[in-house]
Order: sequence, then C-alpha cells, then structure tokens
Amino acid sequence: MIVFIFSYCIVLFLAEDAYSNAPRSKRPYDQLESTQRWKRRKEARAAVAGVLERIGCPAEEVLPPSRTSPAELIHLPTSVREQIRAVRSLRIPSERTMAQFLLPGSRR
Repeated sequence: MIVFIFSYCIVLFLAEDAYSNAPRSKRPYDQLESTQRWKRRKEARAAVAGVLERIGCPAEEVLPPSRTSPAELIHLPTSVREQIRAVRSLRIPSERTMAQFLLPGSRR
C-alpha cells in the first residue's frame, strides 16, 4: 500500500512537472554539486509533501524517518557510535554534534 501511494505521488509530481513552463532542462542529479543536490532533494521533498497533502496521507507513513537525536545516543560509548556510523544505511549525528550536546547548558 505504501509503495502504491509513493508511486502515485511520483506520477503526480512528474505529471505536474510535464506541464510546467521550464525554459531549459535540468542537469542530471549525479552531475550536481553537493549544494545543488541538497536543493534538488529539498524541492523533491516539498513536492512529495504537497502531493501527499492533496491525497490525504500523512508524510510520516511514506517518507523515511529523520535522524536520531543526540539525546537518544548519548548513553552509548564513542566506539559504539563509530561502529554504527560504519553502516552507511544508518544515519546518526556526528561526534561534533554529540560534543555540542554535551556542553553545559546545551541539553535539549
């Protein structure tokens, strides 16, 4: 069911894009620099969220969950967090973010 809804969202997004008056074509995603990729992902998320809103399906049901917060990982030793980061499909905050979380007065 989720795959069907996601596919439907993509079809609607592509259909809307086909009717737009874009004066030139966009470069392929794999040829973009990091900032341009970020902007393209942001644009895609907004378009998918708009389609999901029109359909009446919450985005949380279709889109992947966001990153884990530092508060959820602070109890783990650094070595364990480094092992988790070695798995590319698992996304957790960097050690810099974890250190900022540990500074006095910065706990959320």
